[in-house]
Amino acid sequence: MCRIFFITVALFFSNLLFSQQANRLYEEGISKMEKGDFRGAIHSFTNVLNGNISFFQANLERGKCYEEIGKIDSAFIDYQTAINKNANYAKSFYYRGKLYHKQKDYKKAIADFSKSISIRDNVADAWYWRGLTYFETAEWQKAIDDFTKLISLDSKHKDGYYYRALCLTQLKRNSEAISDLNKVLSFDNSYKIAYFQRAICYENENQNEKAINDYTKAISLGLSSVEVHKKRMRIAFLSKRWKLVIEDANKLIFDFKDKSTQTLSYRADAYMSTADYTPAIKDYTKLIQLDRNNYDAYLKKAECHRLMNKIPMALSELRKASNLQPKSHEAFLEMGKILFEQKKYQESIDNLNKAIKNNSKCADAYFYRGACKDFLKDSKGSCEDLRKAASLGHEEAIEINKVKCK
Repeated sequence: MCRIFFITVALFFSNLLFSQQANRLYEEGISKMEKGDFRGAIHSFTNVLNGNISFFQANLERGKCYEEIGKIDSAFIDYQTAINKNANYAKSFYYRGKLYHKQKDYKKAIADFSKSISIRDNVADAWYWRGLTYFETAEWQKAIDDFTKLISLDSKHKDGYYYRALCLTQLKRNSEAISDLNKVLSFDNSYKIAYFQRAICYENENQNEKAINDYTKAISLGLSSVEVHKKRMRIAFLSKRWKLVIEDANKLIFDFKDKSTQTLSYRADAYMSTADYTPAIKDYTKLIQLDRNNYDAYLKKAECHRLMNKIPMALSELRKASNLQPKSHEAFLEMGKILFEQKKYQESIDNLNKAIKNNSKCADAYFYRGACKDFLKDSKGSCEDLRKAASLGHEEAIEINKVKCK
């Protein structure tokens, strides 16, 4: 009887010793992990398992180490082993879910995060990662629901608000997205990507000045990219902020080597709108070189020449445009107007006839043709054209008709 007692006591102390040694090796492994010594940690966790095969936390932590050094298959094996040993430990599913997410196996990631949540539903990170996975799979409302739960558990989770805002933007719920982004920026007013995203929301809501301000803030914080400058350039163009358009276009062209015709076109139009005609003409010339069929570039280049009083050059560009699109009315109309100013009334009429043939509702063409006929002493024809122009809403023709063509 005494012998059995001593054997039992010996076994107890032996198991206690093994348990203490396993715990010591486990803590040693954790310490090595924290220092970034993942291979050393793997060695420690392996020794734990050699002494205590049921120590599932060692499998979990070793799996995390394998993941860190890129041994993905070994990591999956350890995570699965940890789950097999204890299927009620939420963290094992959570970390395997993160690895599935990293491998872009989103379906399995969602399943693991869901299992982790079902075991323990008050861990914010599990809701965050499942929400992020729903975000990756464009399941916007499910992602919003998870980020909302996350925020209820951690009201200062910056990324939770940020990603919920992205999802809300996708659903065109811009006002709610702006509210979330305001919250993000209240936590961190240097979060440049939040300014960029809020600018998009403001733009979607046609709050252009606020959008420009946020794009500008994002750029000032270092978010200088093709995308952000193109977005600010476009909205600055719509807002007639010409200097800003030119600034962004120059940044894109010189720093980012952007060769898109859109950027060049925006800059050309901005130069023209600020009466800086020489660089505008240079840009329109480049646009034509890139595309010989760029009808609008010919028209705008001609207008720059006209405004610089270079009439022969303006007419030359308009003739090229009319040859390019003989069934369009704009080039013929502009030639007619220039020739009218040059007092070449019959030549003007010839071009205005073509403009009217191509667009029978062009009020300007009737007005100028009526004016030409008046100078050529064709009062009847003049009044007919002026009445037509007035019927199409031409304000000057309406006033003249009241006096001249009763």
